[in-house]
Amino acid sequence: MQLNKIGSRVLAVLCLAGQAWLSSCDDHEPTRMKFVKMPTEQQASWQASLRMLDQALQESPNNPALHYQIAQIYYQQGNDTAALGYIRNSLKFDSVNCRYVLLASAIYLQMDKPQEASRWMKSLKASQCVAKADYYLGKTLLAAELAEPSLGSWVDTLQQLLASGDANLAWAQGLLALQQGDSTKALSLLKTAYDKNPTASITNYLCMAALRANNPTLALAYLNPWLKWAPQHATLLLRKAVCMQALQQPDSAMIFYEKVVRLHPHRVGLWLTLSELAYQRENYKAAERYSRELLTHQPQSAEAKYQLALALVKQAKMEEAFKVAKEAHLLKPDWDKAKQLAERLEVDKNPPPVQQNYTYQAPVNAAEKQATESPVKQQTTTEEKKE
Repeated sequence: MQLNKIGSRVLAVLCLAGQAWLSSCDDHEPTRMKFVKMPTEQQASWQASLRMLDQALQESPNNPALHYQIAQIYYQQGNDTAALGYIRNSLKFDSVNCRYVLLASAIYLQMDKPQEASRWMKSLKASQCVAKADYYLGKTLLAAELAEPSLGSWVDTLQQLLASGDANLAWAQGLLALQQGDSTKALSLLKTAYDKNPTASITNYLCMAALRANNPTLALAYLNPWLKWAPQHATLLLRKAVCMQALQQPDSAMIFYEKVVRLHPHRVGLWLTLSELAYQRENYKAAERYSRELLTHQPQSAEAKYQLALALVKQAKMEEAFKVAKEAHLLKPDWDKAKQLAERLEVDKNPPPVQQNYTYQAPVNAAEKQATESPVKQQTTTEEKKE
């Protein structure tokens, strides 16, 4: 069923939601939503939209466009599990629809699962998309997340397809500027993109650019309105945690990091971040608890064992501290800090004068991995070493 045949109920939903729908809604046209600068005032409207779409879905359960619309709303809210469920339903009915595949890829990127996103993008060809720019934007986002050198070529292609000042072109150019280390230019471009199309995804990268420009206060100015509307948006919560850490507010940072890891259990490396912050706050029991949590997910993590050993030393649990420090050293024989700690604990069973000056720097997600080598991401978080 074409979207324009769904009926007055769904059209009312679109008006209520405040969406600017592009294209004539052909099933093969990559329709994008543009969001007005709400977001808090429209929260009730979006909830009403979901209720009405659900009613329409009960009448037309096999309509992939309805599943897609619901997935779009959940995606912007950061409810990735629900968004995935609905977009998978759309794909069951039309597995080669460009906009459905692009949204599936975008959801996986938002979940920090770039390999899954890549799998979906590989299944899609430009010829399947009426709006070629949407296809190349998807390729651009994936290249940015994976820190691929091909990012520049995808941006060049978009420049040939989109007018200067287009929101998606500014977004893509902003990502390229981040990769090239020009945070000032990136911030300007991403502000332009946000002003034209203030989505959660653009907000995420805009905040990344602000953090790279050492301006966490500006990042919060964009984050806080979105988080009032979408308080369970894990990616934006993670960005806020980094802001709090940059503002020297570790207690607040810990609250947001823990929210993220509860919402996205696969981001297991955040337990290490939490352990380090707790240790710095001299909350050694919490540091121990967080380290043990990481070890339940990654039992061979040398970093987690080292961090656990530090916390145990501070609690005078010397026998176990020596055991896990030795395990950390065996897992990473060339890591001097683990080696030194194990040797000192072996020499004497008393707490050695260990200082927490080791910071395990790891990226927030694959898109930010290059920040340790190139400037696409801020260097203020200590997330999982999974990339």
